[in-house]
Amino acid sequence: MFGRDGIERACRGLKSGAIEDQNLRAGFEWMLDFFEHVPATDIASHDDADMLLFEFGTYAWNDGRFSTSLTRQLIYADGDDDDIFQLRLQYLYAPDDSLKAIGGGHEWHMRTDQLAAFRLHVFESNAFQLAEARQHAEADLSLSTT
Repeated sequence: MFGRDGIERACRGLKSGAIEDQNLRAGFEWMLDFFEHVPATDIASHDDADMLLFEFGTYAWNDGRFSTSLTRQLIYADGDDDDIFQLRLQYLYAPDDSLKAIGGGHEWHMRTDQLAAFRLHVFESNAFQLAEARQHAEADLSLSTT
């Protein structure tokens, strides 16, 4: 378990474990397991205070590279901007027409009792399968406030 005071420590621990050196599937498995087995404490009382976000697409802010990511979003206290934390594992790929043709998309998930279905959805998605067949150019684990 970790609370607001421990989220930065959790991120440093993940980085020291070289999660960015893992391939896409192993990195995503780790993030999904972290969501399932390491509960956040002291979060806001509403249902969406601890969620996962699966995103993919080719965007200008990634210099036109295709990205796929899993983000764990945690909302503490009242949900002011400085109370919302995002722990994001992102994989970037060299520009590629078949990846660009996928477009972009995202899906939120907030229930550990339905995590198996979300995991299957992510791993069976066209975006994940096409990305997994390639070597990523870069991977990054980051912690930010919104």
